[in-house]
Amino acid sequence: MEIRVKAYSKDFINNEKMLIKDGVAYLFDDNHLSYLEDLEDIGVRHEIILNDDEVILKRSGDFQSVTSLKLNEYRESVVKSIYGDLRFDSFLKKCEKSDDKWCIEYMLFNGEDLITHVEIVWELSGVSN
Repeated sequence: MEIRVKAYSKDFINNEKMLIKDGVAYLFDDNHLSYLEDLEDIGVRHEIILNDDEVILKRSGDFQSVTSLKLNEYRESVVKSIYGDLRFDSFLKKCEKSDDKWCIEYMLFNGEDLITHVEIVWELSGVSN
């Protein structure tokens, strides 16, 4: 189903908030969101699969990434780039879902070093149940 999404990213390391999407998206089976990125990279598709305690973030464009997150568990995530596969540990700290809002907070680690700590909020409208 075609819907409208406003997505915000909050970077806790740099204390920055950014609008990452404001426009058309597609919702499948009430847990799979798909949209094209509004930022500089044209043709980059984001897919979010959000279940009760597990999230999969896919980004497809010049390079691909698959971030697999499970609530309160460490998982391995892979970024496929022209330099090969980059592997990171991921940790899902928060996962909330309602009919009109999805929210996750997660961290990525390179060894013991925290490299990303971000919260993403997707505000969904035009969703009919």
